[in-house]
Amino acid sequence: EHPAAMHHGNGARINIDLRYILFLTTLVIKTLLI
Repeated sequence: EHPAAMHHGNGARINIDLRYILFLTTLVIKTLLI
């Protein structure tokens, strides 16, 4: 049994959160620059 396999779901969720934060940050920066 690999511990990493159990935490794969959490890792994917964190990855999505980071992508969402990055998207929001980019959106805010673009809004401020316009």
